[in-house]
Amino acid sequence: MADKQYMGTFHSVDNVLYKITELEAQGYQKRHICAVSNVRDDLKILESDSEIEIIGIREGSLWDHTRRLFNSKDELLTIFIKMGFSKQEAKTFYNDLKEGGIALFVDHLTDEERASTIDPHDSAESLEGESNEEAGNPIPNSPRIDTNNL
Repeated sequence: MADKQYMGTFHSVDNVLYKITELEAQGYQKRHICAVSNVRDDLKILESDSEIEIIGIREGSLWDHTRRLFNSKDELLTIFIKMGFSKQEAKTFYNDLKEGGIALFVDHLTDEERASTIDPHDSAESLEGESNEEAGNPIPNSPRIDTNNL
């Protein structure tokens, strides 16, 4: 089994950032998430807008130790294989990146590990003591549309 799980290839940084938000809502922490790209501008945006592990091209960047860099196709394929993917999967990921994609990976976590990473204090306001009626109508005395028979 691969050490990392492939979450998809995205062709927009905004889509990657949205997916990171979704993954965090599922219990992944940023330290469990990794993005790989060969587009320097995308990597710079991800580096400034997220705290995930970034793997990308080496061109004199001043990246800290959480950033892994590659020089060639073979080196990138080796990174994917070290993540636990087959040679064929590595080639597929590489081809997606060659077309300008950003591949997103997460660490394999058990359900218990994922549950333990969720901070109960990060959730929204408690609805304790509120009835479902109140929660469904956030604006008091506003007209409601009956959607029960739709």
